[in-house]
Amino acid sequence: MTNIFFFLSSVMVASFRYSEFETFLKLCRSVHT
Repeated sequence: MTNIFFFLSSVMVASFRYSEFETFLKLCRSVHT
């Protein structure tokens, strides 16, 4: 039970970090062009 909760929370954090990283990339791209 605890493992499932830990897995879900890590997946949520990972997806949040990825979207944050994607936004950062778009920002860099707009600055470069």
